[in-house]
Amino acid sequence: MPGARWPKLNPRQPWGWPVFWQRVSLALAIVIGALLVAPWWLSAWDAFTDAQASAQALARTQADIRNAQQRRAQLAQDLAQRLVETSVLVQTVSAELPAVSQALTHLAERESLSLTLVDWSTAVPVSALKKGPLQQVPVHVQLHGTWSAWMRWWTQLPEVAPLATLSRLDLQAQPHGGWRAQVVLHLVQRLPAPVTQQGSSGWQLAGVPSPPEGEVGLVDPVDARAWQHTQSQHAQQHPSYARWIAPELQRTRTPLEALRRERLRYVGQISQAGVQQALLRESEVTGAASHAPIYRVAVGDYVGQDFGRVQTITADQLTLRELVRDAHGVWQPRDVTLPLEDGAK
Repeated sequence: MPGARWPKLNPRQPWGWPVFWQRVSLALAIVIGALLVAPWWLSAWDAFTDAQASAQALARTQADIRNAQQRRAQLAQDLAQRLVETSVLVQTVSAELPAVSQALTHLAERESLSLTLVDWSTAVPVSALKKGPLQQVPVHVQLHGTWSAWMRWWTQLPEVAPLATLSRLDLQAQPHGGWRAQVVLHLVQRLPAPVTQQGSSGWQLAGVPSPPEGEVGLVDPVDARAWQHTQSQHAQQHPSYARWIAPELQRTRTPLEALRRERLRYVGQISQAGVQQALLRESEVTGAASHAPIYRVAVGDYVGQDFGRVQTITADQLTLRELVRDAHGVWQPRDVTLPLEDGAK
């Protein structure tokens, strides 16, 4: 209106304002307060909705985990039932299995490896046969040592266990040095075969024709001794055999060749009549024997069971040249060093 004027309001005394202006100021205060707290309410609402979504996702994950655990338990039960149906307990151990296990242990000791054998528990029938007189026994082998020692053990494995098949191999480098190898080998064990009316064993390899009548029982496809004999014949036919091994078999063996090189320790050296000789002492694998005899060897003498021959003798070490056969049946020399024991320095 033309003559209207704004009333004079004292901000220090709002209770003295007209009722209209008091209501207007209260509404403005409410609007400004709502605008100030709106961001906090929005963020709180977003957090609430996120929490609800996370709770629902957690519930779904827990349900999936329970379903997976139930599925796993069912699969484990089915697998155990399948093993019971297809496997048999090793109630009788044939003579080949302890012999092979002992050979594996000796091979590890010879290569300066730490070996542990786990007892076999179940044997799986060989599916390649029409009937079941054979079973594969899993043997767990754990090795600790250097990489070169492990490779030597691995290349010589077919010699000590010619019928073993590799089922699993796990190689791990150790933080303190060296390697750890976990190997699962399947060794074949022969079960008593059923006797037919004609007296034959009644089994044969799938796809292999039966032997002629009158020769049944003369051929055993899993005879470890026959396999080793065949491998030995093949090794003798290799040119490296005539070069390295044949001359060694013509000479007279020395008493020190009956000792295992792994148990010999280089403990000192002497010089007699201008000839330098090394002092060797036989010890157990776990430590030196204080009362063991001491042997004297010179350059050219034979030591150990692998045609070892002394090459050099120094104040710090003794070097031998041994003759070994690799995985391909080739005979070749290798150098082995015996360091001087710490207590002898």
